[in-house]
Amino acid sequence: MGADLYISKLFDENCNRSQKHIDKWVAIRNNEKDPEKAKEAQKKVSYWYDRMYSKGYFRDSYNASSLFHMIGLSEFVNKNGLITPTNAKKLLAVIESKQIPTLEKGWCKKHYCEGTEKEWQVYFSKKKKLFENFLKTAIKLKEPIKAST
Repeated sequence: MGADLYISKLFDENCNRSQKHIDKWVAIRNNEKDPEKAKEAQKKVSYWYDRMYSKGYFRDSYNASSLFHMIGLSEFVNKNGLITPTNAKKLLAVIESKQIPTLEKGWCKKHYCEGTEKEWQVYFSKKKKLFENFLKTAIKLKEPIKAST
């Protein structure tokens, strides 16, 4: 479970374009008798699936990897399940003002995470930057963000 955020104007177009390629490569993969060729077709499916979510989409899981939980964000989603451009600006200001807290020794063990606290610190910093850019895109386009939780 998690929060899936979409800038529909970008995501829908990108999704439709990618889906056509996914459908093509799934059909090739499913009809291929040669295991190596099927494996190559699956790589194409995976490639286009990743591309599908490369624009206008941001996900935050409800687990130890949650950026929202890590920096204590309040709700900015309205009753219609949207983050308006105005609320996106407010959310961006909050996000930019927050720092990723230093993860204490034992954080990984406590949260059942593999890796080191330093690696997770880098992960959260990168995820925060991705989310800031996602919000800036929605604000620039004056598009609401659809929130699916």
